[in-house]
Amino acid sequence: MVLADCGNETAKRGCYREAVLLFTEAVKLNPREYRFFGNRSFCYEKLQRYPEALRDAQLALHLQPGWPKGLFRQGKALMGLKQYADAARTFEQLMQMDGFQGDAATQLHQCHIQLLLNSLAPSAAPLPAWNGLAQGTQPSLPGKHQQAWRGVGVEAGLPGSRLRGGMWGGAGVRRAGLQQRGGWKGPWDVTSCSLSLPSPSPPGHGETQ
Repeated sequence: MVLADCGNETAKRGCYREAVLLFTEAVKLNPREYRFFGNRSFCYEKLQRYPEALRDAQLALHLQPGWPKGLFRQGKALMGLKQYADAARTFEQLMQMDGFQGDAATQLHQCHIQLLLNSLAPSAAPLPAWNGLAQGTQPSLPGKHQQAWRGVGVEAGLPGSRLRGGMWGGAGVRRAGLQQRGGWKGPWDVTSCSLSLPSPSPPGHGETQ
């Protein structure tokens, strides 16, 4: 147990890489000691090496089924891997055990928050060739430029577009302070560019133990 004790003290000082080495040597001497795997899992999780943390937690639970700290370590590793549904199920199992409800409830709450945020995240939708405009959107332009705008909208699928061949010969497009003239080159992001329209011209991304 000398190596394991040294590993625990080293981990408490925040020296997780060194602690991993100590626990690894301890495992070699006693590969049936489930706590060594649990403690190394803790260190791996702190190092953000989540696959290794999950592996060690599962080894600990294989050696000692239902071990509360092993379940906690498994849940934390799953959270690191962003597998929040599986992590939540682990913490729900831990909630049934005396003495671990508080820590498990905190982590379970975090899992539920992440699952909710994931459900609210907008799904990725195919973008039109001309990025940044919602379909049917049209800027408010002076009357003499309103017809000219219709030529720009064709790549975004805007109604009333009259463009042929994907270019509008007379438009000047400005982006990041650079002026591009002589043709519509797209795609452009409407949030970071402005159109310089001339007169209308012909349409042309836990701790160790």
